[in-house]
Amino acid sequence: MELVNKFDGKYPHKSINDFVEYSGLTKEYIDEIIDSYTSPILFVQDEQGNFIRDLNGNLIKNFNIV
Repeated sequence: MELVNKFDGKYPHKSINDFVEYSGLTKEYIDEIIDSYTSPILFVQDEQGNFIRDLNGNLIKNFNIV
């Protein structure tokens, strides 16, 4: 549970550029793929169904897991 609380919803800033270079995919496309596997039950969405992120690009949780 400690690792879930620490990492769940966090954007992979440290590795995303390496993965873009390795895969040849765009960052935008990778973000779409990440979002497609993200649970709308766990994370906040706007009226259009887009996930809302904080200023660091991390998802905002609907509730805290204890």
